[in-house]
Amino acid sequence: MGASRVALRSLIATVSAVAIACVAPGSDRSATSSSASTASAGVTAVPTPTEVVVAPPVSRKLQGAVVPDQRVLATRFAQVEKITLRVEHLGEDGVVDMHGTGTLVTQAGGIITAAHVVSEVSDRYRAVLDNGTTVKLEVVARDEAHDLAAAKLRPADDAQRGAVAALPWVELGPAAAPGDWVVCGGHASDPADHAATRSAGVVQSTSYVFEPKEFAGRGRAPKTLGHFDSMLQADCGIARGMSGGAMIDDSGELVGIIVGTGIASPVAASPAILRSLALAPPRATQHSGVSRAAKTESKRHDALALTNEPGDDIRKALVVVAPSGRSAVGGISVGRPGLVLTVKNAVAKADGEMRAALPRVSRNGLDDKPCSEIVAIRGELALLRCEPLDDAVLTLSIAEASLAAEIRTISAGNDWIGSGFVTGLSRTPGEVRPPRVNLGCGMVNAHHYEEHPPVEVGEVFAHDADRFTAGEAVVDLRGAPIGIDVANVEAGVSFAVPLRNAMARFPEIR
Repeated sequence: MGASRVALRSLIATVSAVAIACVAPGSDRSATSSSASTASAGVTAVPTPTEVVVAPPVSRKLQGAVVPDQRVLATRFAQVEKITLRVEHLGEDGVVDMHGTGTLVTQAGGIITAAHVVSEVSDRYRAVLDNGTTVKLEVVARDEAHDLAAAKLRPADDAQRGAVAALPWVELGPAAAPGDWVVCGGHASDPADHAATRSAGVVQSTSYVFEPKEFAGRGRAPKTLGHFDSMLQADCGIARGMSGGAMIDDSGELVGIIVGTGIASPVAASPAILRSLALAPPRATQHSGVSRAAKTESKRHDALALTNEPGDDIRKALVVVAPSGRSAVGGISVGRPGLVLTVKNAVAKADGEMRAALPRVSRNGLDDKPCSEIVAIRGELALLRCEPLDDAVLTLSIAEASLAAEIRTISAGNDWIGSGFVTGLSRTPGEVRPPRVNLGCGMVNAHHYEEHPPVEVGEVFAHDADRFTAGEAVVDLRGAPIGIDVANVEAGVSFAVPLRNAMARFPEIR
């Protein structure tokens, strides 16, 4: 089941630039400081736009591992959102030109982040509180060899001092061990969305050698920006802007700071960073390699009889929608034979112009039937009238998404089934940009972005399933449908419209 995440991340790592650092707004390229490339020399550099290729971790999520109890996981999702702040860098014109994440580790507003997020010692950094208030951030120490940095919030007045004093923080935990479940969190979204991006995963390695690479152009070998030993590797979904965010264990203690895609620097790796914030080293006791929450809740899986594949009922209602001039997407037969619910991009281009021809539908990519009408387009979704493939339509009762619930993603004509968790129940409406890639050729890049345009989302829930296809079904462990996938930021960071909401948008279905 984890093969889908590996395949997707391998594709991105091979032909694209996966961002691991702060994001430069308005740019097609993510931004990281060049400090990684000069770590051995100890040189601090001003942030410059770059692109990074990261070797993908090997997913073990849900492959025989006992999953933490939903209540424990929901608590950790809520916690990691509260202890992380958006960190912004202001350019000379006073406008935010890049951002990352910081993790609160002291009651006095002490923060640990990634060194490449605060890659210059200046007064141009600030943190954004969850109410939108911005507070000056002073960088007090940097350790480029471990890609870690320490900073302190510097409130300007009594109101800010009160807000900073009320912020929660996280305790440092013991070293993680392979097999431990962890939760990762950081601020990958735009400033209007104060919610953190979250994901759960399993620690793969505690001795991963991390070598971020700069994309050097088509046909050229990537340039290695740095060499970092003994990093934590986990199969969390990580998106641009999450660098400097938290990786916490099932007990809610901090084990690492996110520095790359599925990569974290252990908090105990840099005594200098800890001293700069008057933090004592974490205790040395290691975990057993199996989540303590999982140990106490192992019978949960026995009761649920974890299903690797949803039942035939949901499969019968799924279709492949093949739009004119672009890759196929997913769809669901709803209401009565011939009505297909799918994503807006199946019939509309990135600029909103309708495609020249209506799509065709099939169960497996073969024996397809034509669609004759766009019944309606509402929000991220479209309802099509097509020649019926058979009499099968969605008859299962629709379930609701709940935080930290285990889910599967499934589409017709594809044997891969994604697995993961619901990581958030809402997102501020706005644009979701897909993974950025650089395929080396302008025309190829243009075609890619035509096929994967930004999506304006409304009411959606977030999940970290390790595969994504627009228009596919999101189901619970019983196979009951809960949503339809509409957008993703990176592998393991996706958004779905609740299916009950989707069905309510189209009275034509009834």
